[in-house]
Formats: sequence, C-alpha cells, structure tokens
Amino acid sequence: MGLDMHLEARHYYGGQWKEPGEFEGKKGHTLEIKGEFAEKNGLTAGKVKEITEEVAYWRKANAIHGWFVRNVYEDIDNCQSSWVRRSQLKELVDLCKDTILALDAKNYAKAERLLPPTEGFFFGQYDVKHEWYREELEETILQIEKVLKRESDCSFYYSASW
Repeated sequence: MGLDMHLEARHYYGGQWKEPGEFEGKKGHTLEIKGEFAEKNGLTAGKVKEITEEVAYWRKANAIHGWFVRNVYEDIDNCQSSWVRRSQLKELVDLCKDTILALDAKNYAKAERLLPPTEGFFFGQYDVKHEWYREELEETILQIEKVLKRESDCSFYYSASW
C-alpha cells in the first residue's frame, strides 16, 4: 500500500483503419498478435489501435506526484490518467535539477519551495533533507531524460494510485 506512480507512452497503431501495404511495401499489418493470451481474448492486429508502454515508475515520490497534481491534474487528484506534454516533462526535469542544486547548497527552504513534498495516505517521507528526497529527484531525471531522447510521436499519460 502506498503511492504508486506511472508514466505511460501510448503509441497509436491504427487497428482496422491501417491501410494494407502501408509499411515497407508489405501487405497488411506489421504487428503480430499471437499466443495463448491473444487467442483466449480474440485479439488480432486489426483490433489493436493503441499500444501502451510504461516508461517511468515511481514509488512514494510524493514531491514528484505533487508536481503532477499541480501541473497536469489541475489540482484535482482522483487517481486519474492525464495527458502530459513533452514540454511539461522537460520542465519537470529542469525543476529537479534546480532543486538538486539547492540541496547541494544546503538551501533546504528553496528546495522545499521549488518541489515541495506532498502529504497523503502512505506517501512516504516529507523531509527534503532525507536522502530519499534527493534519490527520487535523481531517478526522475534519469527516467524522464531517457523518455525525452526517444524519437517517437507517442502521447504521454501520468497516473497514480494509493
């Protein structure tokens, strides 16, 4: 139990609307759907319109969740899945870097102002001096920078649950 946070990349595929021969001169779809799960559920490439991939995961990173609540959820936190712009992800990375600089300077008041901990039911530590706080910022930078380097026209969605 506690705060679990996910960033997904949703890749539009097209399903039944995909034109035959659209990719590399091949006829039909290039996506292969096979195996017991596909058979059991009647899945075929023509039925798949979107592929969802988890690209980042956090556990009890409440300051990061708070940022998403304020900047993506518009201050309404109902465990919903919400679209996130690439520019917002870049903004979050820059904010994490600025917050780490404040921590390095032992300017904890600035760090708390830049990226304040968010309280909630089993949300983890709330002290910006705790090593966990810095680790979550560093992990956020690593995960999001990796996502932003990808050349993909996917859409990003953030969700959290507790």
